This record gives sequence, C-alpha cells and structure tokens, in this order.
Amino acid sequence: MNPNFPFSSKFDRRAFQKEIRNAQEKKPALDDTDYSYLKTHGIKYVVEAPGSNSNNVKGIVRDIWRLHVEVEPLFQQYGNAPAVPDALQDFYLVSIPAVAFSDLAINPYDAAYGLLAGSQFASVEPDLPYTQFLSASAAASVSGSGSGSTDHAWSLRNIRADQAWNIPAPHPGQKDGRGISVAHLDTGWTFHRDLDQSNFDPGHRIKDFIGPNSDAQDPLNYSGNPGHGTRTGSVIMSRGNVSSTGTVPPDQITGVARFATYVPVRCIESVVIIFNSNVARGVHHATAFSCDVVSMSLGGVQ
Repeated sequence: MNPNFPFSSKFDRRAFQKEIRNAQEKKPALDDTDYSYLKTHGIKYVVEAPGSNSNNVKGIVRDIWRLHVEVEPLFQQYGNAPAVPDALQDFYLVSIPAVAFSDLAINPYDAAYGLLAGSQFASVEPDLPYTQFLSASAAASVSGSGSGSTDHAWSLRNIRADQAWNIPAPHPGQKDGRGISVAHLDTGWTFHRDLDQSNFDPGHRIKDFIGPNSDAQDPLNYSGNPGHGTRTGSVIMSRGNVSSTGTVPPDQITGVARFATYVPVRCIESVVIIFNSNVARGVHHATAFSCDVVSMSLGGVQ
C-alpha cells in the first residue's frame, strides 16, 4: 500500500457521501485546466471481482457506498482485438463522476478498505492520478530545452548507435528495427517533420484510450509538455543518419530503430497527469496485438 495513505479500518460512509456530493457541486476555476480535467475524469477504483460482471459489481458498490457509480471492465474487447485473457476479466473500473481525489479530505484508501470489507471482492485500489509534476518548478524542469546543443546526434553517438547500425544482422534477422513493432504508450502523435510517417503501423494496432480519435492523434490542448509523444516517438523511429557534425535528413531527429514499425497508443492525457488504469490498458493492448517492444517515457505511482 502507498505509505502516504496508512491503513485504517474505519470507513465513515456518511462522511464519504457528504464529501462526494460537496465535491460534485464544486465549480472549477476557469483557468485551472489541470483540475478541470481531473474533475471531469472523476475518481476511479480498480476492483478485482472473480466470476462477476459489471452489473453485479455496480450493485455491490452502490449497496455499500450508497452512491451513484459507473462500472466497466478494465480490459475490454473492441474491434478486431483478441479476446481478453480470463485472468484479466476479473478487473473492473468503478467511477464516481465529477469528483477529483484532491476534493476529498478523507483517505481514499479508507473507502477502498470499506468496500473490500463489505464485499467478496479480491482487491480494491484507488486509481490515484500521478500529479507530482504539476508544481511550477517541476513543470519547468520537464519542459526545459536542455543544454542548447546544436549537435542533434550527440545521444546517438554516445550510445554508438551508428556503429550498431553497421553490424551485419545474423540470418534471418534484419537491421535497424526492420520487422520489429514498437508500441509507444504516451500522449499520442501529431504531424511533425521529425516524426517519420512512413514508419507508422498501417492502422489496425493504433489505439486511443483517452479520447475519440481512433488514430491516437495528440490534440495538444493540455498543460504539462504538450507533444511529448511526438518528441519521444521521433527518437524511437525517425529515419536519417549520423554524421561527424550532427544528424542527416530527412530532418533533425534520427531514431535509434530507424525502420521499426511505430504503433502509437494514447493512454495518458499529458505527461504530468497519469492514471495507472489507462496505462494498464495500453500495455494489455500492446501485448494483445503482439507488439515486440513496449516503450514508456512517463512517470507514475511507485
């Protein structure tokens, strides 16, 4: 359990209900986009309920908390996705709309323990957002521009990527990431000259767990390092080469696996607000569609 929320066997249902209702009536400040997003997202709990279904879970939770909740399977089958493994079918996402965890004065784990004690659920965990980077100083450090070096190949040269590219591939292997698919769990992608579109997956594995965009395009309409997925994606698979003075076109950024198939999976709203349930969905998606590598450049609850 998170040490910031010590165990408590006391769950005051009436106090919990009161805080939820007060929080739902609270109006976010117009300029507080981060809080508005968290409030819109609602508070969520991951429930493990073997042999159950969404309706049963919803009924049990409502009987114990006496609150309106929404329940859905954490891992769902969609489109042409493979069937969800039996072991993952036991997990459900319980949501209370129009509330942020920061609105609650009581320990969010107390409500989890209360739900666990009053049911036959195997486990209950609050899906706490990772928001450690929301402070002004931390956000500045995340979005900083670095040393200002004009040598765009310094990192590739330091790991001797250019030398690795020249090593003959063992039969029947291939070089430079050819034949390898990389699922990139991040904020999505956007059109940019440094993100090589020719390497994108044909489309059936690209997924957006945050918004309605089936192509996982990044809307860039949030605080906290907009375009993070585009930046990190480019260093994975953008084509080009390395010279003695920098990178070689098509543009400034050359990726480590220049010919890998790139599979963007949008599962975080921004790099500073992360929900583990969405990341879990992204990992499951990548494995279900047989991606060879899962790349994550993001923080989270430890």
